[in-house]
Amino acid sequence: AQADLAIWESLLDGETETKSVNGFASNVGGLVNPTGCISGPTGGGVGLYTIELAWRGSTTMENSTLSTCGDSSGLYGTNNEYRRVIVVTVFMS
Repeated sequence: AQADLAIWESLLDGETETKSVNGFASNVGGLVNPTGCISGPTGGGVGLYTIELAWRGSTTMENSTLSTCGDSSGLYGTNNEYRRVIVVTVFMS
């Protein structure tokens, strides 16, 4: 599980995002200050899981109260006005 989380973090950071210029590949980056949150049944197993992803946007907007993922990190502005969040709920069997 720890290895899977490390891979997920590297993907969010954009480690595999590259572009080729004159035959040379260079990193182009990923999300700004990504925070991933996962919740589900205690101990894992069958049930509903919620996967949330927060990142810093480039402009301000009203803070969403849909999710608390990353809201106390200080990464998204004084009032989380730069925080963007996507929430997905899935059933794992």
